[in-house]
Amino acid sequence: IPSTIGNLRKLRILDLEENRIEVLPNEIGLLHELQKLILQTNQISILPRSIGHLSNLTHLSVSENNLQYLPEEIGSLENLENLYINQNPCLEKLPYELALCQNLKYLNIDKCPLSTIPPEIQAGGPSLVLQWLKMHSPYRQM
Repeated sequence: IPSTIGNLRKLRILDLEENRIEVLPNEIGLLHELQKLILQTNQISILPRSIGHLSNLTHLSVSENNLQYLPEEIGSLENLENLYINQNPCLEKLPYELALCQNLKYLNIDKCPLSTIPPEIQAGGPSLVLQWLKMHSPYRQM
C-alpha cells in the first residue's frame, strides 16, 4: 500500500481483505473520516500506532492475520463499535487501553491464544473482557 493513501482524506470505507498485505503505512492514520477498515485475511503482524488517529472508526476487522499485539493507541478509538481480531495465532494479550473503547459492542477474539485473560472471561463477551481489562490495568485508580 503506498504512503499516498494518506491523501484520501474523505475516504470512509477501506476494504483491503485478502491481499497478502504484510505492512500498513503510518499514513493510514491520516484517514480521519474513515469509519470502516477491513484488513482481514492478510499477513499483517503489526498495526501502526497511527491507527489511534482514526477517531471516526466504528468497525475494524483484522481477523485472520499474524498480529503479534495491538498497539496501545487502539484505546483512542472512542467510536469503535466492532472489533474483529479473531484467528490471529500470535496474539497472546490485549492492551489494557482497549478498555477505553467505551462504545465497543462486539469483540471477536476466537482462536487467539490469549494467555492473560481467563477463558470464562473471554466467553462472557466484550463487556466482560473490557471490565476485566479495566480491573487489571496497571493504570487504574485505587
